[in-house]
Amino acid sequence: MAGTDTIRGIAYQQAHAINLAIEIVEQHPEHQLRVEGKDDVVDVEVLDADGHLVSAHQMKSRSGAPWTPKPIADVMRRWVSINEPGATFTFVTNGELGPGAQTLSDILASTDADRTSRLATELDISEELAGRLTFARVRVDLSSVGALLEAAERRIAARLDPLLRDRNESAVQRVDTLVRVLMERGAHSDPADRLFTAAELQALVGGERGERAEYQWAGALKDSYLAAVASSPPTLVPLMLTPYKREAAVPADALLDARTASLSGPTGTGKSSAIRILQASAAITGRAVVVCRAEAYVPGYLGALVADALGFSIGTALPTYAGRKVLADPDAVVVIDGVSEIPAATLEQLAEDLKPVLNRPGFASVVLVGRDPALLRRALEPAPAHDSFSVTPLTHSDQERLIGSIVGSAAPRSSQIRVRAEHALGDGAQNPMLLSIFLKADTEGTVELSRSAVYDKFLSHLSERAPSVDARTYMPVLGVVFAQFLTAQRRYSDRYEWTTLTDAAAESLASATGASARDAALRIGLITEVGMGVVAPFHDSLADYLAGTAVASGLVPLPSPLRDTQSEWVVFASELGVDVSDLVCRDQPFLSVRVARTDHHFHGTESYAHEISMLLDTLLGASGCTVHAKEALDGRWTLRAADASGATIGATVVEHEHGPLYAAVRLWRLALRARLDDVRPALSPRPRSVEEAQTRVRRFIRQRQDDLDALLDTFPNHQRSRLLDLLRPLGLTFFIGASEEIWGVQDWPMSYIATPETRLLTDAPVEQHGRTTASHFLDGGPAHAAAKDVRNAIEQLTGTSGWLA
Repeated sequence: MAGTDTIRGIAYQQAHAINLAIEIVEQHPEHQLRVEGKDDVVDVEVLDADGHLVSAHQMKSRSGAPWTPKPIADVMRRWVSINEPGATFTFVTNGELGPGAQTLSDILASTDADRTSRLATELDISEELAGRLTFARVRVDLSSVGALLEAAERRIAARLDPLLRDRNESAVQRVDTLVRVLMERGAHSDPADRLFTAAELQALVGGERGERAEYQWAGALKDSYLAAVASSPPTLVPLMLTPYKREAAVPADALLDARTASLSGPTGTGKSSAIRILQASAAITGRAVVVCRAEAYVPGYLGALVADALGFSIGTALPTYAGRKVLADPDAVVVIDGVSEIPAATLEQLAEDLKPVLNRPGFASVVLVGRDPALLRRALEPAPAHDSFSVTPLTHSDQERLIGSIVGSAAPRSSQIRVRAEHALGDGAQNPMLLSIFLKADTEGTVELSRSAVYDKFLSHLSERAPSVDARTYMPVLGVVFAQFLTAQRRYSDRYEWTTLTDAAAESLASATGASARDAALRIGLITEVGMGVVAPFHDSLADYLAGTAVASGLVPLPSPLRDTQSEWVVFASELGVDVSDLVCRDQPFLSVRVARTDHHFHGTESYAHEISMLLDTLLGASGCTVHAKEALDGRWTLRAADASGATIGATVVEHEHGPLYAAVRLWRLALRARLDDVRPALSPRPRSVEEAQTRVRRFIRQRQDDLDALLDTFPNHQRSRLLDLLRPLGLTFFIGASEEIWGVQDWPMSYIATPETRLLTDAPVEQHGRTTASHFLDGGPAHAAAKDVRNAIEQLTGTSGWLA
């Protein structure tokens, strides 16, 4: 009898084979498919009409330990021995790649000149044999079997006659038939008996050959979509965007002027709301902004993602070719929301799928939306240039207008509520979502609430929509399930997985049934469908909070190591009393600034200084730091820190109720300030000609890059990597115009945009660029500019403006 892993592996293979069969019928109707292909190295083969191999695939399901390089290298060596250099070969897995396996995958994906020699060394084969791996790749696809089968059902349903009464049920039956027939054919020993001809695939998948007139993007489909999205509920406050490294805010419509762009910001800042505003306003003018959810993306099927987004908006399943037509429309804008919140392996594949759209003219504009600007920029790297935006924080007047809209307060009371919100949320009071949650949780103001308490009260209000069910029975179930999602670096699932995990969590807690937990979550509006077959919390911060309660209740542990996508979960857990000091200092050092605010884990006078020094060592990437702690008569502590050589790091005073992480972060801040303040601004004479301005700007950019490298080398590797990701791109494309009189003196106007390489434009750019003057740009010198950039990047990563001021 087959074991669980074997059964899971067969199901994973079959689910991918079904989607591949649909892809053949849609894209290459003359091709054939064979299961259990050559020499136990190929699970599925795609052949052309003459029987020549076009592509080969091996699908391996893996749970538990990450892949090591050896088994993948063995597969690649076996593929080389088959000698089909003109065919593509893809090793597909849902398992995590360990460091060595990731290195091998990166080499295979590389386009560098030394790729073949590096592969030969990595696989211990000749360069001649390594040359046969030109089209070999490793692809990590974390999609569950349920998600893959549901995607197949949607794709088949979209191919069937729209007038067919039960086309969704018919699609399910066709997928069931494909599963059965694929397994039956795979059991045959004769390769001819394992082959599906083009005619057989067409009959199994169903639908008409060619493309239906009603699904042509340039016709009725586009009109239907524009009509569906043209009306959008108005926002309570205006949402503006701030371009990267520029201060002046611009309306959301500025995204329409960009060929490629990113929109980033912390949870709840209004990113999705700004996109909805853009979508509706553009539709009124006849321009299509198609908003996709990254959660619904299945690696390798970008066209299906866009088609699903279209279908979700107009209420019907659409074939993949409808999505491809949108991607090929230069007037369309494709927005993908939640990009930095999907697992890293999925994001890597999405970036790969986007490359042809980004680096070739004539395709749709692309806007990526998410929390992490560095991840968004990395995904957009193939584009010649792109614009970066963030949602502009709410001003005091905007906050009070929002308060008045929600609680109906007069101006004086709105001001009082705003102050109370700032006390509870800090900078979060500038965040429309968090401020709205605060207002719905605490309009009376009888008790000072922490951020976690605000979420607790908000969920209590939500649970009143289902009064017949005790929230204490199903909220822990949801907390455990969301913790499992977050451990896998996501906050969403397909419906099959949602049912399975809620059932398992309910059974382990014995507090509610999975069905009652799912029903309550749906009735109170906590869970919503965000795409075809994908469910998620109506706001991702609710998943973070509920997962934090599960950790605080001892129901689940925090993962190790911590990932960037898990930061809000960790902060909520710390607010609820979980000591995460060692974990965040090691894995997410910049997050320690936020976590430290709630650190009250004082373990005693004797160990206090030692605990601080150990955490400080980790934050500084050093060893041997010493901290001397002296308790004052009023209970406060005077702390003096020195490095291993005895040089002073700094001294500070902390209140007695704060723990060692709070103290370590205070000392770390002093060390960083000293390092950055040591770089003083230099005198920079005004250029005397446009030629001199161009030369000096070029030299300035090169020197700033060198100074950045030197400064970043003083940080531990993990911190250096995070800072560098945020600071990139380091080059500049710029134009310097003719001399003008500016503020009473002659200067040279300059427009610029950050790009990987540095390039001087000979003509003024048509696109929207940042604007300054050559003198202002050169002011202070490159070393001071580098220090300022690093300071700003640190404050952005810590989520605390002015932390190093």
